[in-house]
Amino acid sequence: MNDGVSSSRVPVTVIYGDRDSVVPSALSGRVADAAPALVERVVFRGADHNDEVMFGPEVAGAVARLAASVS
Repeated sequence: MNDGVSSSRVPVTVIYGDRDSVVPSALSGRVADAAPALVERVVFRGADHNDEVMFGPEVAGAVARLAASVS
């Protein structure tokens, strides 16, 4: 894994669909696993990269929780 993620202390949320055809979900999972300051992992079952759920309230909520974790 890239040292950038594993050595970063910046809070991060990883959001992905488990049927992503652009970024393999296994890769997104590895990024989440490697992030020492992981705030949240949000996985949408059955979702592809640009599905509507990726732009909905669940994602907005995850972004808000990430922002709250650094304020």
